[in-house]
Amino acid sequence: MKFIENIYKSISSNSIFRTYDIYGQPFNSGTDAEWEVYSAKNKKTLEEASVFVLYMKHFDNLNMSKESKKNLIDIYIYGIRCLETFNHSNILKIIHPVSESKDMVAFAAEPCENNIEGSQLEEKEITLNFYQILD
Repeated sequence: MKFIENIYKSISSNSIFRTYDIYGQPFNSGTDAEWEVYSAKNKKTLEEASVFVLYMKHFDNLNMSKESKKNLIDIYIYGIRCLETFNHSNILKIIHPVSESKDMVAFAAEPCENNIEGSQLEEKEITLNFYQILD
């Protein structure tokens, strides 16, 4: 029972969970599978979304100083804020800004249905995608 209470406190402390209803099983994403991606629906508009959650406990096993961990988290947050400024069909669209709490960092983006983790793009595909973004 205590475990469930801790999860509830953790989730309710982040504003993104007051805006979105989470459903379904999450999938992991990121270079180290550090992000958990949940299907979600906006409580007011019923708009579909994906909620990305980075739990702070992910960094507990890393052999880093506390300051280095904080710097790494700040880099993640900065990257998300940079994504918020882009508006291109080939770049993930952020629909709810990054929200920080003691236990997690979260944001909502357009719906994501699958994960390309483990797949490798060929050089031509990378070049083509890069030029499409520049257009």
